Amino acid sequence: MGLGEREEAAAQMRQAIADHPRRHEPRLWLGKLELHGGRLDSALATLREAMTLAPLNGETYHWLGIGLLRADSLEAAQQALERAVRLIPYHPRPQLTLARVLERQGRSQDAEKRRNLYARLLDLQTRVEEYEYRSEATPDDARLVSNLATAYAQQRRLVKAEVKFREAITLDPHYGRGFYGLGMVMLSQGRHDEATQILRRATLVEPSMVEGHNALGQAHLKAARYDSAIVAFQHALQLDPSAVPARSNLAIAYQALGQTALARQAWHQVLAIDPDNKLALGWLGQTPGTGNAAQAR
Repeated sequence: MGLGEREEAAAQMRQAIADHPRRHEPRLWLGKLELHGGRLDSALATLREAMTLAPLNGETYHWLGIGLLRADSLEAAQQALERAVRLIPYHPRPQLTLARVLERQGRSQDAEKRRNLYARLLDLQTRVEEYEYRSEATPDDARLVSNLATAYAQQRRLVKAEVKFREAITLDPHYGRGFYGLGMVMLSQGRHDEATQILRRATLVEPSMVEGHNALGQAHLKAARYDSAIVAFQHALQLDPSAVPARSNLAIAYQALGQTALARQAWHQVLAIDPDNKLALGWLGQTPGTGNAAQAR
């Protein structure tokens, strides 16, 4: 954007602020334009006004952090950017900007962690954008909509994920993975009874889905329905005896019922599959590296 275009856009934003004084968006855009135009003090003041109007808007804190970094106010920049990553933890850019602040503060290890997180989030964001684009082109594809929902869930954008999973199972009521994903979102939110109903539907629609039976068991387990949990985990293991998550959960369910001998047997079976499984070793009081296949059998 050239100087003339930037000034014209800034004038439009000032008019929008005059017309809508309680909206933060025109101030956010004006602050960005002022930053790009090198008007640092004015940009910081404008962005702080936007922040006051929308204290839960992560993008505003990110741009304020950028401005404070340019002003060499490193501590204030760090605070703004840490607020941004809490508000929009799925967005990659604040992580990278925060890494730059930490590098300037001499905290190279912390900066490297943020860069690694930025790379993971960027990869996930790229997939989200791809699924969004493809689902707009083919909105009736239940599997594609479910893939988008799964990506939202991985970003912890659970409200968006639930909307898309519901859309997927509306498009195809026989798509078990859609019910499974919706149930997992509910389970992560502590909605155990709702999750149980949806996950039961997933296992009815797709009875060979090991993950569905394991998740149904988890829903029962979290709701303290231990006998029902055991049945679900055993069903998963009938489908796949090597499923470590289901076997570990089975051991936990036995332990919750006070059936210690069966719990220990299940943990030993976990070690027969995965000799260095930390969860099993912890429950059995062993040290990593001492798992014994003969003992496990």
